[in-house]
Amino acid sequence: MVQSQTTLEVAKLVLESGKALVKALRAGDADSLEQLEAYTSQFEQWQRTWAKGEAKLTSREAEIGRRVAEQHALVIELATEMKRSVENSLKSLRGWNRGLKAYIDHFPKQLGTIRPRKG
Repeated sequence: MVQSQTTLEVAKLVLESGKALVKALRAGDADSLEQLEAYTSQFEQWQRTWAKGEAKLTSREAEIGRRVAEQHALVIELATEMKRSVENSLKSLRGWNRGLKAYIDHFPKQLGTIRPRKG
């Protein structure tokens, strides 16, 4: 019974941190990566305790496990969205970078905004 209490406690921690992480990912908070790292370590700890006691689960534990699994799927989806967004931003930045390099590499002989008048 000590094992199931530990599993429930860890599961509740995972659910709480997962809820905060989902909120942070949706808002695009700057500290969402640190929260994702903390959530991942808590989820792995829960997964280890869950695997040890999986054969003798109560209905309450099974329900909490289902909730953790649903929340984890949402976290993975939001983290993947964030990754795609960052990749697109980097691609855009590379395009700008190419344009800047092309301009910098081909300086005109004389830089100036005033054109001299003829005559």
